[in-house]
Amino acid sequence: MIIGPNSNWMRRVTRFLTLVIVAFSLTVGVVPRVGAAESGSDVVFDGSGWGHGVGMSQYGAYGMAKDGFTSDQIIAHYYKGATVTAIATSPIWVNLERDFQTLQLSVGSVGATPGAPVTITSAAGPLSALPGAVITITLTAPGCSVSLVNPGTPAVLITDPACAVDFHWYEWSTAGQTPTTKVGIVGCLLADWNMSPTIHRPCEYARGTLHLRTGPGGLDLSAEMLIDDYVSGTSEMPSAWTAAALEAQAIASRSYAVARQLERGPVASNSCDGWCHVKDTTADQRYVGWGHGNNTAWLAAVQATAGEVVHHPSAPNGAGVVTAYFSSSSGGNTENIHEMFGGVPRTYLSSVDDSVAVDGTVPNPKASWQTAVSSAVVAQAAGLDLLLGVKIIETRTGSGSAALLEFSGLSGGQLVTVEKTGFWTRTNFGLFSESFTVSYTPPVIESDEVFFYRSTDGVFAYYNSNPNGVLGSLVKSGSYSKGWDSITAVDLDGDTQDEAFFYRSADGVFKYYGLTSSGSLVGPLRSGTYSKGWDSITAVDVNGDGHDEQFFYRSTDGVFKYYGITPSGALVGPLSAGTYSKGWDSITAIDLNGDGRDEQFFYRSSDGVFKYYEMKSDGSLGTLLSSGTYSKGWDSITAADLDGDGKDEQFFYRSSDGIFKYYAMNPSGSLGSLLSSGTYSTGWDSITAIQLDN
Repeated sequence: MIIGPNSNWMRRVTRFLTLVIVAFSLTVGVVPRVGAAESGSDVVFDGSGWGHGVGMSQYGAYGMAKDGFTSDQIIAHYYKGATVTAIATSPIWVNLERDFQTLQLSVGSVGATPGAPVTITSAAGPLSALPGAVITITLTAPGCSVSLVNPGTPAVLITDPACAVDFHWYEWSTAGQTPTTKVGIVGCLLADWNMSPTIHRPCEYARGTLHLRTGPGGLDLSAEMLIDDYVSGTSEMPSAWTAAALEAQAIASRSYAVARQLERGPVASNSCDGWCHVKDTTADQRYVGWGHGNNTAWLAAVQATAGEVVHHPSAPNGAGVVTAYFSSSSGGNTENIHEMFGGVPRTYLSSVDDSVAVDGTVPNPKASWQTAVSSAVVAQAAGLDLLLGVKIIETRTGSGSAALLEFSGLSGGQLVTVEKTGFWTRTNFGLFSESFTVSYTPPVIESDEVFFYRSTDGVFAYYNSNPNGVLGSLVKSGSYSKGWDSITAVDLDGDTQDEAFFYRSADGVFKYYGLTSSGSLVGPLRSGTYSKGWDSITAVDVNGDGHDEQFFYRSTDGVFKYYGITPSGALVGPLSAGTYSKGWDSITAIDLNGDGRDEQFFYRSSDGVFKYYEMKSDGSLGTLLSSGTYSKGWDSITAADLDGDGKDEQFFYRSSDGIFKYYAMNPSGSLGSLLSSGTYSTGWDSITAIQLDN
C-alpha cells in the first residue's frame, strides 16, 4: 500500500476543569466565577476506506475483477485517460537498510541443492561466501569492514575505506527462473501482504545484486535488480484474489517504481535518500524480496504483464509513465491527487467512482469503520486544555472526504479555535482514511452565572456566561430593595450551588436566600440583624472542605471576625476574631496555589497598598506571602480562575470609569502577566459570580 509523500505512518479527559471566562467589552461588565466542567465524551470518527485514496483502489480492483473486468479495464477506470503500455526499463535500486552501524547477512540455498556462492567485491579484492556463511558489516573510520565466516573456516576480515562493497550471486540473464541462493538480513522480518492473513517473513533476497555504500547517517544497503524481478518481490495484494486484480496490481506497482526511478535519477544523491530509486517500505511500496518469491499466482500476474506500465502523455517524467498511486480502498470515491498531496491536478489521478470497494461486492473489512478517541487525547494533540467542539469545515471536491477540521476549546483560559487538515487528523489519531464524519458531545460547562446590582435604585440582573466571555442569555432581571452594601455568593452546604447573602451596614439587616437555576430567590433561609458598619463580608474557605466560612471586617476600627456557617445560614463561632489595621477597602479570598484553601488579599484604594496572607484553618492569618502597592482607586478586586487549573487569577474593576484588568497570579502572591484589560459599564456596586445550578 503506497501511503504517499512524507507519510510513513503505516510502519510505525476525563477530568474536571474549573472555568472562569475572560470577559471582553460588554454592555454590562462581568467576571463569571469558577464553575466545574467535566470532559466531554469520546470523539467518534465514522469512516470508510483505508489509506490515502489516490489512484487505484485495491478492493475496488478486486470488485471489478470479480465483475468480469480485465486488468487493462481496471487500470483505465482508476487512472482516467491512461492506457497500459509495455516499455523498456533499466535496473532499479531498492533501499533495504539505511544509516546502520553494523549489520549481519546470512547466505543460504533456495532449495535442497547447495546454491551458488556469493561473490563479495571491494577495493580489498574479492571474497567468496558459501551457503551457510555469515557476513558481518561494520562502519569504521573511514569506510567499513566486512567479516566473512564460511562454514568450518576462520573469519576473513577486509576493510574498504570507500565502503563500496557489492554482493553478487544472481545472473540477471536467468530472470524469470528460480534462483539457487538467497541472502538474508539477520534479525529482520517484513510483513507479507500477499498472504491473508498477513504473515511476517524473514528479510531474504534471491534476485539481484546487493550494494553496500556509505550514507550521511551510517551505512546503506540496497538491492539492484530488473524491474520485473523487483515487482515479483513486492507484497501489496493478497495472492488469492482474482487474476485480473493481481495483474492490475502488478502493472500499478511496476509503473510506480519506474516513474520514481525516472523522477529521482541517479542513486548516489536523490530524494530517495539512501542509495536507491525506491524504499522497501510503504513510503514507496512494500518489497519483501524472496519472502514470497515462489508465490505462483503472484508470479503469474507479474509475468503476464511483463514490462507493462500505466501510460499517460501528460505524465511529467518525459516518458509518459504514471506514478501509479494505489491504496486499499477509498470511501466510495477516490481522491484528486492535488487535494490529497498538493501540487497540480493530474487527469490520470483524479477522483473516480469506487463504490464497488465498499458496496459488499468484496469482503472489505474497512468498508465502514469507527474509531473513538478520548477527548483529552484530541485536546492535547490540538494544543487545547479542554475540547469544546470539533467539526469538518471543508471537504474535498472529488471524494467528499475531510479536508479541514476545526477544533474549538479552552487554552490558557481563552476560547480558541484550531484548524487541522484531514491528513493531520488521520495520522494523529490512527484513522484508516480521511473519508469520515465526526461526532462529539462536549462537556457541560457548569460555569457561573453573573449577578449585577446597583444599590442606588436596586436594579439587578443575572446572566448566563459563555466560554468566550460574552454574556449569554438573561436569566432574570428586576429590582431588589435599595441600599444593600454587600451581596455575596456563599455556598452554605458545600453542594457547589451558591446561596445569596444580603447585608446593609446602616442598620445591620441581613438575609440569606436560596437560589433557583432561573435566578429566583428562595426563602429567606434566614434573616435578622448583625452589628452595623461592616465594610467587607466575604465568603472564604479556610480549610479546603468546599464549605464556605464567613468573614466580617470593619475598616473604621479594623475589627474582624471569622464564623462557621450552617446550611440554614446560622453563624457558628466565631472561629477567630481580633483587629487588623484600619482602612482596607477590599479584603478578598483568593486561591493562589490551587490547593482548595483560600489565601486572603487586602487592598486599600487610597494609597494602593496590598498584602497577601496564608490562612489557617481557624481563620487566623498565616505567613505574609507578598506586599507592596498597586495603582490607587480600584473599587472591586475579585478572585477568578481563568485557566481552569484551580489557581485564581485577579480581577480589578473601577466603577467610576469601568476600567478592568485581569492578571495571572504567582503562588507567592505577586502579579504575573496581564491577561486582559478594557472597560465595562460604570456604576455597578456589586458584580458577583454566582453558581445558580450545581
